[in-house]
Amino acid sequence: MLEALIDLDTDLLIWIHDHLHSGWLNSWVPLLREKWLWVPVYIFLILFMAFNFRRTGMVWVLLLLFAVGLADTTSSKVIKRSVKRLRPCHVERVEAQIETLIPCGGKYAFTSSHAANHFAVAFFVIFTLGRLIRGVRWPALVWAAAICFAQVYVGVHYPLDVLGGAVLGFLIASGTAWYFNSRWRLVAPAA
Repeated sequence: MLEALIDLDTDLLIWIHDHLHSGWLNSWVPLLREKWLWVPVYIFLILFMAFNFRRTGMVWVLLLLFAVGLADTTSSKVIKRSVKRLRPCHVERVEAQIETLIPCGGKYAFTSSHAANHFAVAFFVIFTLGRLIRGVRWPALVWAAAICFAQVYVGVHYPLDVLGGAVLGFLIASGTAWYFNSRWRLVAPAA
């Protein structure tokens, strides 16, 4: 059963590389996974929360950072070291069938730390700020999903790696958001 799932995962990765790669996508999809590209978004979020929600906003920022740190540590230091699934770019028979668009990175793939971190951000935002500003929900989800897709597209993760990371990020964000919502409440700022 596990072997069949791994084979299906590998086949899906190869299918993505065979059918979705194109010159213009190859030039911009790798950028989606770059941290520096999203720094303005992170700065905006921090400033928005600080100016609009003051002290509660700063607690929100600290808990968001906690959620991302926990997701990253759990993914990279616990799960990857326990599961030890090699990245596709480190598996000769797979690497020969895909086009790796960036340097391969670390040895292990499951779970994707990019997916865990970005889904932790997305779902923390959805479960806290999304209660007040509904329009933030879909953009946050699409943003995290696009970054996850980019991880597969560039050849450093299998689809199940990003799915596992997304689930991990969701679980951590759920717990952290529950804690935030049970102790603090975001209230619309006075006009």
